[in-house]
Amino acid sequence: MIDFVAQNKRQQSWRNDATYCYTSLHYATQRNIFMSSNMAIPKTCSYCGKAFIAKTTLTRYCGHTCNSRHYKQKVKEEKIQNSLIEQQQTLQSLPTLQSANSNSLTSKNFLSVQDAAELIGVSRWTINRMIKRGELQIHKFGRKKIIQRTQIDKLFN
Repeated sequence: MIDFVAQNKRQQSWRNDATYCYTSLHYATQRNIFMSSNMAIPKTCSYCGKAFIAKTTLTRYCGHTCNSRHYKQKVKEEKIQNSLIEQQQTLQSLPTLQSANSNSLTSKNFLSVQDAAELIGVSRWTINRMIKRGELQIHKFGRKKIIQRTQIDKLFN
């Protein structure tokens, strides 16, 4: 019985020590006792421009809100910049593709209905209507319709 009482007291003291350690650790983290600096550096927020007291030399913002807003603003500006660069690259590559395509069409002696429509600047349905009316003569290869370049030139002479 005496052993049981002694063992029970040891368990209670261990529990008390553990509770004390946990309580003091929790209190210390809540009060910023650990890993805090005693510096007080007057700074100006990079986002809103308000004056505040920083505890470290690396602090740039007066709070989490300004930090988040500045981050979102930077991300938005980067997206806009990337979009503008992509659009400029697309616009620069478009004229070279169109001129290369029109140059290859002018050098061909035989054109498909789609090529003839692109060369003249009309839809392929207009070319098909001209074929039905007899204004253009075609040669068929299976299902494909081929138009001589001279037929297109005759339309404008």
